[in-house]
Amino acid sequence: MWILLLLILLLPDAFAGDDYVYSTSELTLRTDVSAAFQFIAESPRASVTSATINLSYLPIKSDHQSLISLHSLIPSTRYADFLLFEFDDPAISSYTVGYDATIQTTNAFVPIKTKVPFPVQSIASDIQQFTLAAENIDSDDPGIIKQAHEIVKGEDDLFIAVYKLADWVQEHVDYSLNSYTVKASKSASWVLENRYGVCDELTSLFVALCRSVGIPARYVSGLAYTNYNGINDWGPHAWAEVYFPGYGWIPYDVTYGEFAFVDASHIALKVSHDSAEAVIEYEWKGKDVSLDNRPMESKTVVVSQGAPLAALVSMELEPFHESVGISSYNGLKLSIKNNNPYYIITTLQHSLLKEFELDGNISQFILLGPSEQQNIYFVGQVDKYLDKNYRYTMPIIFQTTRNTTVESRFSVDRYAEIYSRAEIESLIPKNIQDTTSEHQSLQIACEPDSPSFYLDQTPTTSCSLTNNGNTYLDRLSVCMQSCQSIDLGIGKSQTLQFILNISEAGKTDVVLKATRFGKEIGSDIVTVSILDRPQIFISEKDYPKKVGFNDEFSLKIKLVKKTRAIPLEVHVFFRTEERDLSELQATQLKEDTTFQLNMKGRDFLRENNEVEILVTYEDDEGNSYKVSDKVDISLKDLTFIQKTVLFMNRIENRIHNFLNNF
Repeated sequence: MWILLLLILLLPDAFAGDDYVYSTSELTLRTDVSAAFQFIAESPRASVTSATINLSYLPIKSDHQSLISLHSLIPSTRYADFLLFEFDDPAISSYTVGYDATIQTTNAFVPIKTKVPFPVQSIASDIQQFTLAAENIDSDDPGIIKQAHEIVKGEDDLFIAVYKLADWVQEHVDYSLNSYTVKASKSASWVLENRYGVCDELTSLFVALCRSVGIPARYVSGLAYTNYNGINDWGPHAWAEVYFPGYGWIPYDVTYGEFAFVDASHIALKVSHDSAEAVIEYEWKGKDVSLDNRPMESKTVVVSQGAPLAALVSMELEPFHESVGISSYNGLKLSIKNNNPYYIITTLQHSLLKEFELDGNISQFILLGPSEQQNIYFVGQVDKYLDKNYRYTMPIIFQTTRNTTVESRFSVDRYAEIYSRAEIESLIPKNIQDTTSEHQSLQIACEPDSPSFYLDQTPTTSCSLTNNGNTYLDRLSVCMQSCQSIDLGIGKSQTLQFILNISEAGKTDVVLKATRFGKEIGSDIVTVSILDRPQIFISEKDYPKKVGFNDEFSLKIKLVKKTRAIPLEVHVFFRTEERDLSELQATQLKEDTTFQLNMKGRDFLRENNEVEILVTYEDDEGNSYKVSDKVDISLKDLTFIQKTVLFMNRIENRIHNFLNNF
C-alpha cells in the first residue's frame, strides 16, 4: 500500500519572519540622537574660551518623511539643516549635545507612470553637482566607468538602467562587517576591486556607477531597522537617492534590496554629495587643551504604525507536468502581474526544498513596467535518492516583497515518466528577446572662440561633444584640421579646442568630424571669419591750385577701402601749419567714400598754403591707424588790403594760440 508523504517546507529566515516595520505603510517614530565629548587638559594652565559644535545629522523633510517635533538636549540655534551648539568659557569637563525628535515615515513607490529616457539630458544646475566625482564616490575612476557602461549599454529607459546598476551591486558585492571597512569608509573604486563592504560602501559604489553614466545620484545617511545577525534594532545606515527628471529624488537601498523605495524604518538625517562628509563638526579655542569625542549614539522606538501594505502584484504558478518520476526534471511557469499603473521592482523568493532543487538563486529581483505581466520559467530536478517505496507531493511556494504568495505542487513516484533537462527546456518559449538596443548619438556644437580673427592672429574654435547615446564611446577620433582622441561616457560632455590654419581673409567653413573605428557618428560645420587689418588710401584729390581771396571753392578727396575689414571711427582732418581748417567724420567706411571740404580764400593765413589731409581710423579691437597726404593752394592777385588782412589774421591766430596754451 502506498503512503502519501507531504514534504516539510523550509523557508529562509528573511523569507518567513520579516519584522512588521518592513511591511507597514507608515511609522511614527521617536528618535534620540546624541554625541558626547570632553575637553582634556594638557597642562595645569589649560583653559577653553569658546567652542561650537555643528550637528548636521537632522531629520529631513521629504515626500516620504515628515518632522512632527524636535527638541534640543541643551540650548542651541536651529538652522535649516543643522543645529549649532555654542559654548562660552566652558569648564574643562564632559558634555553631550543632541536632540529628540518625533518623525513620521512612509513606505511607498514613487509612481513613475511613463518611460523616462536614458541617457539623462537637460539636468538643472542645482542637480548637476550630483553627477560629479567626489573623494569616496570616485565616479571618474576608469574601472567604475567601464563597469557601469557594460551594465547599462543598450538601455534607453532610465528606470531600467538604474535597476540594472542596483541589481549588479546586490549580486556582485558582499555585505561584510570586516573591521577594515567599518572603521573607515572606503572609496567606491576600492569596493569595486575588493567586492565587499558595509552599507555606506555599497551605497558609494552604486552612486558612483550612476554618476559615471550621467545619472544624478546622492548619498543619504540616517537610521534604519535591521534584523541582520539577530540585531533587531535601529542603527546607523546609508542608502542612495537617484534623480528622475519630472519625478524628483527616488530612494534606492542596495544593502536591503529596496529599489525605487525604502521601507518605513528608514529615517533620513543627512543628504550628501559624498560619503566622506562629516555629520558633526567640533571647533574650539583655548590653551593647552584637546577635545575627545565619542561615536554618536541613537535610540529609536515605534510610537505607532500604519496599515499593512497593499499587495503590489498578483501571481499564478503551475508545473509543466503534474507528475514526474524520481530523478526527473520538471519546470514551473510563474505568471506575475503588476497591479499598479507605475513601475515597480519586487523581490521574488521561493521555498527551500532539497528534494526538488531549482536552478539559480533562491531570491531574485523582478522589474515590472506599469500594469505589465511577465511569465518567468524555472527548471529543477527531483532528488534521485528518494525512497522508491513512497509517493511524494512537492509543494512549491513563491513570495514577493509585500508578502504576495502563490503555491502549487506536483507529485513524484517511481512509475511516472522521467523527463530530461533538454525536454523540459524545450517547453520554455524561445521568443523571449533582449529589448536593449545599442545606439550611438553624439551631439556636437562648435563655435569660434571669437566673432572674428585677423590674419596675424591664430584662429581657434571650441567644440562641445555630448554622448546622448546608450553606449560608451571609447577611442573617439575628433578631427577639425587636426585630430584628438577621447573617451566619452554615456551622458557625459567634453569640450575640445582646435587651432586652425586659415591664410586668407573672409569667411571660411571648417568641418568637424567624429569617427569611431572608421565610422562617422557626428559632425558639425563652423564658419570662421578672418579679417585683414583695415587700410585706407587717399585717392582722387580734386581742388583748385589757385583761388582768389574772396573765392568760394571745394577740396574733394576719395577714401578707398583696400581691405575686407571695415575701418571704424573715421576722421578726416584738413589743416595748415598754422591752423585747423575743418574735420569730417564717419562711423565706419563700408565702401569707397568721397569727402568734400567747402572753403573761401580768406580762410587761409598766407598767400601760399600747404594743406595737410590726415585720416585716422580704428579696427574693431580699438587699434588706431592713420594715413595722410598734402595739397598746395595759392591765393592769386592779392591787393595790398587783402595782404594786410592776411597779416592781421596771422597775428590774431598767434595771440589766440598763445592764450590757449598759457
